[in-house]
Amino acid sequence: MSKSVAVIGIGRFGLSVIEELSKMNVDVLAIDIEESVVERASEMTKHAVVCDGTNKEALIEAGVKDVDKAIVIIGDDKDKVLSILMLKELGIKHVTATVDDEAFTSILLRVGADEVISPKKEAGRAYAKRVMSSNIVDFFYVTNNYCTARIRIVKDINKTLADANFRARFNINILLITRNGKEIIPTGTNVLEVNDIVTVFGAAADIGRFEKILNKTKES
Repeated sequence: MSKSVAVIGIGRFGLSVIEELSKMNVDVLAIDIEESVVERASEMTKHAVVCDGTNKEALIEAGVKDVDKAIVIIGDDKDKVLSILMLKELGIKHVTATVDDEAFTSILLRVGADEVISPKKEAGRAYAKRVMSSNIVDFFYVTNNYCTARIRIVKDINKTLADANFRARFNINILLITRNGKEIIPTGTNVLEVNDIVTVFGAAADIGRFEKILNKTKES
């Protein structure tokens, strides 16, 4: 099932997240109180709404109750807190909030945020990849198109790397396996185990496809 994500507050970081999620065919609901930035977001997603992100009824009308995750990027700290509270009241299971001042992190966590990130430390498009899956531990762009990612294995593979043939199937390279804190240089005889973290290299779309099929769904 495709994920749906609400992005509440559309600044430069928000636009970057929206753009990258849309490229991955995620259903993005972009929300801001300013019509001008909503118009910019509408170029990247068909669901862009002028809405007060702190108003519960307005959020319901915008369709927020239907999303899987929400990212609150509102600049004003008071409004950010209100938005998190409203989202939790609406039953959103995972709410991420951004902070400029990391001293405010504990407050956002106390009012219900499940994750707090700093746009100063995390590129929007790299964060977008992590939104797609809690099993993507880290994600870094090496060039505009090619990336390295660290992916947690959550189900048994029951094949050696040679038999699984991930390189041919997904056009990615497995560079490293981390198991119980120890690093393993992979060979064709290795078998991936639950809770392994694999470091892979490849195109962003190929890494996303690899993770999705490896951990969640059957390959089409």
